[in-house]
Amino acid sequence: MPPSKYIFSYKTKWKVNWDIMVLVLATFNGIYIPLKLSFDPPEMKTTVNILFDLVVDIIFIADIILGFLVTYVDNMGQEIFEYI
Repeated sequence: MPPSKYIFSYKTKWKVNWDIMVLVLATFNGIYIPLKLSFDPPEMKTTVNILFDLVVDIIFIADIILGFLVTYVDNMGQEIFEYI
């Protein structure tokens, strides 16, 4: 069966760059959220920070959805392009 046009390889350059961006944003959130919850300074409640938090959340939701459309490697080491 030929690969579906809606399934993307995990090895493509844009997917690797996407994963790096998500990793950077997750690391940022790992530092930013505890500081925001601990100190809650008024400077962190600007429109830019609220908009940035919203964009990061949308990127994380998109990453979850994208996870269903990316290939995976099975136990034999072969890349699987089809739905189960």
